[in-house]
Amino acid sequence: MRSKKTQERRGLKLFQEAFADFPKGHVVEWAAPDFLIRSASSYIGIEVAEIFLADAVASGLGHGIELLQKIFDRNSPIYQESRANCDQVWLLLVMSDQGVVKCSAGAYSHVYQTAFDRAFLLENGHKLTELKAHRPQAG
Repeated sequence: MRSKKTQERRGLKLFQEAFADFPKGHVVEWAAPDFLIRSASSYIGIEVAEIFLADAVASGLGHGIELLQKIFDRNSPIYQESRANCDQVWLLLVMSDQGVVKCSAGAYSHVYQTAFDRAFLLENGHKLTELKAHRPQAG
């Protein structure tokens, strides 16, 4: 079994390959977020969260909106912690299990409630979708 850091590195590498607009800069492994991209003008943090078939089955939420929102919510504390080091914080969701887990059609167009500045879903190591993220209003 691969370590969590190894899986995160692999997810980031696949993301770099799939995302033509991946920020230019030096990538550093970090604690919170998992990676920090240092460019001349900004710091972008990337938190990597893997989604396994077991997550979908165990949660009873299937492969759709509810499961993804739960993962956004679970990673919310990372965003708060990361903002001290970053100008922006992105969440990268990596679907694992060699294509066994697939999202429902509505999951791609849904607007998720999250503080993350941008969010991406990487499926099968190459299908990349930027998810719609909406920052909840402070209140």
